[in-house]
Amino acid sequence: MRRTLICTLAFSALLLAACAQEAPEPAATRVEPGPPTGFTPPPQISVPDTEPASASDGVLTAAGVSFDIPEGWVAETPSSQMRLAQYSLPGVDGPAEMTVFCFGPDQGGPVQMNIDRWVAQFENPDVPGGQVPSEVTSVQQGGLEVSVVTAQGNYTPTQMGPFAPPQPPVADAALHGVIAAGGSQGTVFVKITGPRTTLEAHADALKAFADSVRLAE
Repeated sequence: MRRTLICTLAFSALLLAACAQEAPEPAATRVEPGPPTGFTPPPQISVPDTEPASASDGVLTAAGVSFDIPEGWVAETPSSQMRLAQYSLPGVDGPAEMTVFCFGPDQGGPVQMNIDRWVAQFENPDVPGGQVPSEVTSVQQGGLEVSVVTAQGNYTPTQMGPFAPPQPPVADAALHGVIAAGGSQGTVFVKITGPRTTLEAHADALKAFADSVRLAE
């Protein structure tokens, strides 16, 4: 009897061991990695819904606004989808860059806010933290309210994106900005920055450019 019980127990143990080897292991549950705690996704940048810019016979038309382009200014392929047009102004100490933006009707913020932001990108090299030489004029012309802002100093370019490295400051730079408000497609912003000597060499052309701003025909 005792021997029979021992054999039965031994057989049962062998049977359980065999079943354990044949039984499949449960599949591991895959956990997809999620964003780190406190992560905020970057804002989505929308491309403005405006007509493509066009240039013909020395006239640039962007978002329903026309400008006469001075001789010698070189059209370039815009480096960003947000730019409607881009030009280079040659100069002995390096070229200046002209960029044209329009963000659509009622977009882009108040004119004065943009003027203040552009001027704030300049620092006074002689008076740290002090105001930089700047001037703003506004006139009604060509069916638009046209504001022209100029500034000089050490310029810190705008960061091109949330993950782009900051751009180094440019010493002895200048700004010539033209903002045309009142068009049906929204306010058009023209920002020209570069070496001060380059903008000074184009002084007459810059004035003629600003004086030519008008609603497109």
